[in-house]
Amino acid sequence: GIGGELDCTNIIKTPIVCGIASLGLDHVKILGNTIEQIAWQKAGIFKKDVPAITVPQVPSAMDVLFERAKEKHCQLTIAPSLNHYTNYPFSLSLAGDIQEINASLAIQLVFHWLSSRAGS
Repeated sequence: GIGGELDCTNIIKTPIVCGIASLGLDHVKILGNTIEQIAWQKAGIFKKDVPAITVPQVPSAMDVLFERAKEKHCQLTIAPSLNHYTNYPFSLSLAGDIQEINASLAIQLVFHWLSSRAGS
């Protein structure tokens, strides 16, 4: 799915963590005509008391994401730069800023998932 409020992937009532990758204007016919409308739709995956992580977005989109997180009683954090992980050397098979941003988001999502499993 393309993610968001009404997407078929939004069926888990209480996920471990939610993530939003880089927002773009690639789904304007479905999610909205502006980056702010798209951010609002994408933030539809936020759930009460479930942490959410995003990557740096344009300021107007970040404002919308934080407002929706507040509305849904969800703590939203921003994934750090990949440079944050200097103690864990690794390389990506694809070069580029988007790959690095996505990798950092993935690391944070996995960290939250593993942390939730620590007591199991």
